[in-house]
Amino acid sequence: MKKFIFIILFFWIVVFVCSSQDMVSVLQFKVENGGGISEFEASVLRDVFETELISSGKFRVIEKNELDTVIEEQKKSLSGCVDDSCAIEIGRLALADKIITGKTSKFGSKYILTVKMIDIETGRSLKAENIKADELEKLLDSIDTLVALLTGTSIPVSTAAAEAAFDDGYIFVEGGLFMMGSEEGENDEEPIHSVILSDFYISKYEVTVNEFSDFVKSTGYDNTAATTGGSYISNGREWVKKDDADWRNPSIYQSGNHPVVCISWYDAVEYCNWLSKKNGLQQVYTLQFGGYYTCDWNKNGYRLPTEAEWEYAARGGRKSNGSKYSGSNNISDVAWYNRNSGNTTHPVGRKAPNELGIYDMSGNVWEWCWDRYGAYSSESQNNPTGPSEGSYRENRGGAWITSSSDCRLAYRPYVTPIARNYEIGFRPVRRP
Repeated sequence: MKKFIFIILFFWIVVFVCSSQDMVSVLQFKVENGGGISEFEASVLRDVFETELISSGKFRVIEKNELDTVIEEQKKSLSGCVDDSCAIEIGRLALADKIITGKTSKFGSKYILTVKMIDIETGRSLKAENIKADELEKLLDSIDTLVALLTGTSIPVSTAAAEAAFDDGYIFVEGGLFMMGSEEGENDEEPIHSVILSDFYISKYEVTVNEFSDFVKSTGYDNTAATTGGSYISNGREWVKKDDADWRNPSIYQSGNHPVVCISWYDAVEYCNWLSKKNGLQQVYTLQFGGYYTCDWNKNGYRLPTEAEWEYAARGGRKSNGSKYSGSNNISDVAWYNRNSGNTTHPVGRKAPNELGIYDMSGNVWEWCWDRYGAYSSESQNNPTGPSEGSYRENRGGAWITSSSDCRLAYRPYVTPIARNYEIGFRPVRRP
């Protein structure tokens, strides 16, 4: 099979390409501060380009030490090398067949990103593509199109088309870069770090009692809390187990359009699989021997949001106004919490939505996320899914019984996934 190396000269990337079925690996070894962009902006463009290459399914990642060895061995001869001949030489050293070079430039107010594929043996240019934009953010948004042109895959649909293609109570969240975490809260909210996410849809509302009831009626699902397990409630001093508390009778007043509570992480996962099947989509979760679930991120069915997806959507995505709570700095505008809830949940969607049109992401009920709990990394992350091991799962957003501090968007509590209490619910997401 033929191998390719990809070198982006404006932020110096090398990528080896194998079979059309392999995934991509991108290695940055030098950042050029040129073409009207900063070093940080170039790094972001690299990260997004890497993510799109991986998503294309045309490329694979090679070990960093393989390229480091080649570059280190030829350090003197490659020093200051920025033209096509140097790219071809690196390709020869790495035993590649083809190489793609790229650069960014600025002409007037236009940012231009150009890539070119070169045959290493002949030195002949085989293919060249470019994208243009008035702003760096728009250039970043068009990288998926550039990758599609380069790899011969289908051009992605526009954001407007994606938004129009799917509604039914779900909000389209355009992917992008955001800074995750906070320096103003708990220690585990740090360090603040950059995260890049792909597009996704998220439910406009938390799953309601009526919706969960439809699931149970349709499947006969045995919610342990409704049979023998019970749920936890607060007596004002501590959490106590109440054997007859379940999602039907959670020991607080609820009607059908209230968010369902007394739901474990496992209950939420099973609901998502049922919803996928009901709508003719691929089920994302698989129950493995030993009682744990795996998630196939490539499938198009419903699932729980990752912790990063949850925070990004709660902050308003690309439309974020930077508020402390989801949609406002005034918590009473957007959330039911311990000062205004009257000691119970409320029908979904009664408070103001956030910038994306999503309701109750601060307050009403905590919401389960996919991720196991773990410390943040200071490094930039692409579509993170959390630690591979751990005993606890994340939940986010605060609840009717919690303080305003718990409703902050960066606050990240965690509980055992079997836990059921009368303040935790969930909302599904799905990929486009």
